[in-house]
Amino acid sequence: MSRFSRAKKIHTATIEGRRAVLETIRSGSRITKLIIHDAMEMKPQLEEILFRAKKDSITVERVTKKQLEFHKESNNYTTFS
Repeated sequence: MSRFSRAKKIHTATIEGRRAVLETIRSGSRITKLIIHDAMEMKPQLEEILFRAKKDSITVERVTKKQLEFHKESNNYTTFS
């Protein structure tokens, strides 16, 4: 594999948990999509996350618990991506 093909790879990461997601958004990191459990309570942290997501044009997808299980990497039920 040449150095040019390696440079073209897209690196992605999954961030899980309200605080971690909020800090990532606050830091100005590039986020393309948030996946949120549809039954999650609207608490101040989540309100700020959704406000900043809208402001930064981040796609927000609300999913069921079953769909969330498919996306998550840990046992944390407040998963964002």
